[in-house]
Amino acid sequence: MEDTEEEDTTVELEPGIYNFVPQIRDHIIKGSELPYEIDAIVKDFNREYDLDENLNGAGREKIQQELNDCLNDYDFAEILPFVKEGLSYAQKINNDVEIKPFPIIFIFSPYSRVALASKGNASVINVNELRKRDGSLKEKVVNTIAHESTHIFLSQLGKEPDWTKQDLKGKVLNFLWWEGLAKYVQPYPEYLDSFFENDSKFWVGTVKKWFRSDNNFKQKEDIVNDVINRESFKLVMEKRYGPNHFNLIDNIFEQIKDEKSADDAFLVLIQKAGFGYFIGEQLWKDRVDKGFSIKDLVMKGSEDMSKWVKEYE
Repeated sequence: MEDTEEEDTTVELEPGIYNFVPQIRDHIIKGSELPYEIDAIVKDFNREYDLDENLNGAGREKIQQELNDCLNDYDFAEILPFVKEGLSYAQKINNDVEIKPFPIIFIFSPYSRVALASKGNASVINVNELRKRDGSLKEKVVNTIAHESTHIFLSQLGKEPDWTKQDLKGKVLNFLWWEGLAKYVQPYPEYLDSFFENDSKFWVGTVKKWFRSDNNFKQKEDIVNDVINRESFKLVMEKRYGPNHFNLIDNIFEQIKDEKSADDAFLVLIQKAGFGYFIGEQLWKDRVDKGFSIKDLVMKGSEDMSKWVKEYE
């Protein structure tokens, strides 16, 4: 049998702020070898993307152009003052326990992910994608640090959900709780937020309907059609994915043949397409607006998330 076990790229860094962009720049431009720890971090950032493979192929020119554009926009000294502020927002989810220091790592990657809470103990931020986000540099850095630091703080508190749950409902609810809180903690509004806030009843209602549609493939097809034709869905997809967003919609939904494939598509919508971030944020906002303490909600964990969905109005 072929060995498919992934290489362990775990790297232990001391707490602190690391700028690995210069080393990655030299690797791309000059062919300099990356130190082991940086190479491991770049690979772990996205295991489906191989930087060296693309550099050796047709992608080299595009990667170098992205790097040049990034270096023209990016000044590490301007980013540093905003890191502490981002951490302060994550701290607010439980002021009784101080966040333990952890590595905050800045890298360059052509891959379109902006950040990752790596293995629950380090925050890796891609300055290439950070620069493309809407908002001022301060807003983008503070939001990103606040978001990823919230994940790390939750892990430190022992409140990360059990991701081994295999049923669809468990996966969706855990994702809404985990990513929704990290999105809620971000202090600066993002361009897409208003689309979801103004249409939040539809989106939370869509989750409710899906949970009630077990063993009813026709009902799931109807829900998918409602989503595809929803104006807020079209606006969000176009803003996030540009002119090719219709191709992505097809990729998500064209494989629906039965109830299982419909559930798989719904999970992609919530997780990979990112709609769960915004739905979860609205659920957190609803609980806090109803007078619940954010610290108490955090320390309770995700076990009541089904109740949050049911009680959302």
